[in-house]
Amino acid sequence: MKVNETGEYPIILIYLSGYGRITCFAARNGSLSISLPTWCRSVVVESAPRRSKMLSNLPREVAREIQISGQTNFAANRWREAILYYLFGVWGDKSEVMYRPKIHLGPITLRLNPSAETYYAHAVPLLPEDELNLSLFSSEEMISVGPRQTEVETGLIRFVKNGRIKLITIHLDNGGLLRLWKGNRRGDLFLQSWGVPSMMELVRSGDSSA
Repeated sequence: MKVNETGEYPIILIYLSGYGRITCFAARNGSLSISLPTWCRSVVVESAPRRSKMLSNLPREVAREIQISGQTNFAANRWREAILYYLFGVWGDKSEVMYRPKIHLGPITLRLNPSAETYYAHAVPLLPEDELNLSLFSSEEMISVGPRQTEVETGLIRFVKNGRIKLITIHLDNGGLLRLWKGNRRGDLFLQSWGVPSMMELVRSGDSSA
């Protein structure tokens, strides 16, 4: 078996039709490294620090873009603007938002069920992570809402507009919860979730809105 220049040998080859291959290397000391095709490396480089946070079980930042209702994108550091755009779209019954009322935050998507007037979510399966230490926040800095539509939306606008509120916990209609909190820099937003199903699990459960 051919080893690379660092003495590692390939254990998994994943061929991407027309796009090269991904190779997983194992070293003699038990470590694992991954070789990516050029197009993929160019995508991963910018988000490498975030990926390292995920792998070390630290809080996750949102993706580089926040998507509203599958149509409108905002840079992650414009998360306040993104949430306000969504809320005003819901309250104004704007078709570009109400067509599919949801906020896509990278690994987690928060969605409104208009008929039930409740919020639920689905998430991309990720590594387990340590639960956020709530003792880092005072009671005045935290709010807890949900899953009713009015509660969630009122909580979100308070979270955006009130500088004293640092963390919001959203209890979801389909079980579990979503937690968002502000970082030290104005553009930072972190998230965690527990008990949130994947999209596939929603489809299997017969949720047609997924």
